[in-house]
Formats: sequence, C-alpha cells, structure tokens
Amino acid sequence: MKPLKVNCRRSKIEHGTTTQDALLKSIPEKLHDGFVYAVFDHAICIGKSETGTLSFKQYTGKTIEENLDFLQEIRIFNEEREFRAVRVDGQFRWRLRMDNDEGEPTYYLDETHKLWGKAVNVQEDDWTLLKEERGTKLWFPENIKKDGEKGIIIRQYLAFGQNSYSFSDERLIGFVDWYEGGDAHGAKDY
Repeated sequence: MKPLKVNCRRSKIEHGTTTQDALLKSIPEKLHDGFVYAVFDHAICIGKSETGTLSFKQYTGKTIEENLDFLQEIRIFNEEREFRAVRVDGQFRWRLRMDNDEGEPTYYLDETHKLWGKAVNVQEDDWTLLKEERGTKLWFPENIKKDGEKGIIIRQYLAFGQNSYSFSDERLIGFVDWYEGGDAHGAKDY
C-alpha cells in the first residue's frame, strides 16, 4: 500500500442554499461530465453526469427529477471539483469546492477506499452490477471485468492548530481499479 502523503494546492470554496426545484440548475456547467454519488431515502447510488444529464441504473425509466422528493444528499464530481448538496430543513445547502490555480493554499491527503462488491456477470449499457455476498448491490457506470472491484479516491482537507490538526472538509475525486490484497492501482498523485 502507498503511504499517505500530505500535499498542498490552491482550493476555492463557494456556499449557498437552493430549493429542491432549483437544485439541478445549481450544478455548475464544469461538472456536466463526471460522476454522481446520491443518497436517497431508500438507496445509495453511483451514477454519471453527461452533458448535464444525471443518470443512475437503479432508476431506469425514471429521471432524477422524478426522485428529488427522496434525495437527501448529492455529489457531482470530477478530478478538479465537487458540488455537494445536503437536504436541511426543506432546502438544500450546497458547497462547491474547486481545486485549481485560484483560492487559498490548502493541505490535503488522498485516500483510496474499496467499494463494496465484486463485478458479477451482469453488464448492461456500459453499467456493471457490483454485488456483495451478504446482499449489497450497486450499479457502477462502467464496464468492469467479472470479479473486478473498484476503489473510490477521497480527498481529506486539513486544518492546522497550534499543536494539532483536524479534517476541515472532504470531497470525492474519482474511481480506480482495486486489486486483491487491499492495493489500489491507478490512483494519481494529485
């Protein structure tokens, strides 16, 4: 396993609130191509954002707009930015974090965590079913070879005190192939 490495780059944050009806219009254009992580009342889904259209395999035949009443949290992300919105008191509070050449110098570390499940021999329209023996199922928006596994890269942002540090924020970066033995390959040093 790779040791954790603290890095520094510039990062900028914007915050706001929006209504459920305006939520999807609040997603920045630069995130119209990326991945989506969504927490609904009854499911956790991974999907994709392509030219501004959000899709999940679990909701074949239904749009995200038809399921907004059940949405609790959504993250649309790519390597450079993440839009995260969480339902609070009937509205959505959102945060946009952008890692680029603007903003304040920020320390962070990237960790790779394994997603539950192995790819079963069920692939439809560039989606693969990841399934765990105990019953967990997750559709993933890529073709994965049988028994293949995936990891997710999570960026943890650090804040330093006089004699301590804490995590001030986190965001999703992307996915990598996961190999037997707990080693993730394909993760980039950002």
